[in-house]
Amino acid sequence: MITTYYPASQRGHVNFGWLESYHSFSFGNWHNREKVHFGALRVLNDDTIKGGKGFDTHPHENMEIITIPLKGALAHKDSTGAEGIIYTGDVQIMSAGSGIRHSEYKLHITTPLRYCRSGSSPNNPVSNPAMTSGASTRPAAMVTGRSW
Repeated sequence: MITTYYPASQRGHVNFGWLESYHSFSFGNWHNREKVHFGALRVLNDDTIKGGKGFDTHPHENMEIITIPLKGALAHKDSTGAEGIIYTGDVQIMSAGSGIRHSEYKLHITTPLRYCRSGSSPNNPVSNPAMTSGASTRPAAMVTGRSW
C-alpha cells in the first residue's frame, strides 16, 4: 500500500456562514479532480455549524456515513424512523443502503457544534438502510419519540 500525505493546508474549505467545512475531498463549491475520493473513502470532513442551523431533509444511497461530534450535540431524524441526539464523543453510523432521507440540526443555538464525518462506498451495497448510534461514556445516545 502506498502512503499518501495530504497536509491540512491542502484541504478544501467552504464557509456558507452557518456551515464552515474543511474537507479532504471535493465538496460544496470546492472541486479538485484529483481529490474526489481515496479508494472507497469519499467524505472526510471537519465541520462547524453555527446557530440553530443544520441540513434539511436530503437523500443518500449506497454510502456508509460515520459522524462523531467533537463539541456540541447533533439532532438526527430519518426515513427509517430513527430519531435522536448524538453528543460529544458519541458515534453515529448510518448505512444509506438502497436509499435514506434524513435531516440533521445543531441542537443548541448558543453552543457550538463541531463534528468529524467520514463517508465511504460499501463493497456490497446494502439493500436496507440502517442507523446505529452509541455513546462512549454515557447511556445510549439515540432517543426515540423526541421531536425537534
